[in-house]
Amino acid sequence: MKKEKNMTSKKIIIGLSISLALLIIIAGILFIGILKDVFGNNRAEEVEIVDTIDTYEYKLTENNTDYFESLYYELKDELALEVRNDDKYAELVTKLFIADFYDLNSKLNKNDIGGVQFIYDKYQSTFIKSANDINGIYYYVDNNIYGEREQELPIVKDVSVEETLKINYTYGDINDSNAYQIKVYITYEEDLGYPKNATVTLVHNNDKIEIVKVN
Repeated sequence: MKKEKNMTSKKIIIGLSISLALLIIIAGILFIGILKDVFGNNRAEEVEIVDTIDTYEYKLTENNTDYFESLYYELKDELALEVRNDDKYAELVTKLFIADFYDLNSKLNKNDIGGVQFIYDKYQSTFIKSANDINGIYYYVDNNIYGEREQELPIVKDVSVEETLKINYTYGDINDSNAYQIKVYITYEEDLGYPKNATVTLVHNNDKIEIVKVN
């Protein structure tokens, strides 16, 4: 009887130990998953900066597309000229912004907003909030920090300028009689229903030309 009791006790202890071990493993897996969700969705992973245009604080990163990169170096060449062409500068800023903002496939998560560096400096935080709130196109972008995303997202193939107008723009503390209104057409690698037309308004801000409105 004693032996049977001892055997039964040992079986119970072994069973409890196995159950406890399984619970610890499951809890660990769940904890890792929670960490991925929390930290993956609330930050954009540090990415390598490939090149900078120091005077203007523009950056090219390893996550930017080949198309964006080609536009970036075109802009860098233009800004290196002794006398820049502001019309061309404004058009390149517009194309770079559109190429980055609407290319959701290259983004790490919903907080990795494209094109922010081309937005009027005082509007940048508001722009970020509107881009990833429930009505923004970034709101439903799945986390891809770990390269596991299966979501189908737009890839911008080309941005063509259809019209460039000089306008007088006044709003708040901005008053620019040589502002720009530029209409563009967006071509994607695959049509997923994202905007194909946009109108961008740009103003002079010290030495830079920055975006104040996108329709």
